[in-house]
Amino acid sequence: MSCERIVGTDGQAMGFICTRVTSSRPPCEQCGADATVLCDYPLGGSKEGQTCDKKLCRKCAVRVDVESLPEVIRHPDMLPGFDPIVGRLQGDTVDVCPAHARYIRAKTERED
Repeated sequence: MSCERIVGTDGQAMGFICTRVTSSRPPCEQCGADATVLCDYPLGGSKEGQTCDKKLCRKCAVRVDVESLPEVIRHPDMLPGFDPIVGRLQGDTVDVCPAHARYIRAKTERED
């Protein structure tokens, strides 16, 4: 059973609505909570042109700077927000899964 708190326009709690219907969102692949984002890390090899797409909740997703993605220069059209007419990324951050965040961090440390 899931319950949702109802708040009035004045910010005061009015009550709760509980249902027996479970969430229609898929579970986060890290913790099992409702997933709200996908991993945007661009893949290579046989999956070139695709992104990781692991289902993540906001708590487990790691927001990184677009510049920290090494593949952006070679494959910018894979990322959300890319406008091929303008030819550049519209935005400066993307969400990635913890595994790709660790990879980005390690690669960045080696380059320094």
